[in-house]
Amino acid sequence: MGRHATFQFHRRDILAEVDATITLLPRQAPLYMPISKILMRNDRLFVACYMRRPPPGEGHLIEKKYSGFRGPAIVNESGLFKEEVSWGGAPFILYFEQKILYDRFVELLNELDEPGPLRHIAVVPAQRKGFVHLVPSIGEVERFVAPVYNWFMRVFGGT
Repeated sequence: MGRHATFQFHRRDILAEVDATITLLPRQAPLYMPISKILMRNDRLFVACYMRRPPPGEGHLIEKKYSGFRGPAIVNESGLFKEEVSWGGAPFILYFEQKILYDRFVELLNELDEPGPLRHIAVVPAQRKGFVHLVPSIGEVERFVAPVYNWFMRVFGGT
């Protein structure tokens, strides 16, 4: 079960569009729930911010255990630098194309002392997109998505 929403913004804004998709485990189907728990594991929220300007390069910050089996496929992985980082005691993998993007990700790590429900944050210049994947829980979404959104504004705005 899931829902999708698209929000569009005025031309003068750096942000052109936001797509949000939430996928929930089928709690209303008790017989299918165990199968879904194995296949999907958690509820999921995906937020994609489409910008009017490209970022200074490609970058991904991915929770290490999420990056393995059935994790995201990074198309340009071979063209990116890779570094393992610890964020709030959790192991993450940081992929980056240029040092400026590495520095921007370090700013985000310092701004948010823990990853909480965040699993993957990406900046994709070919699509002019900032992307967030997290496991939503009541009261936690705004706490973690708002700083990432503000960080996207700095990355794509060049400030």
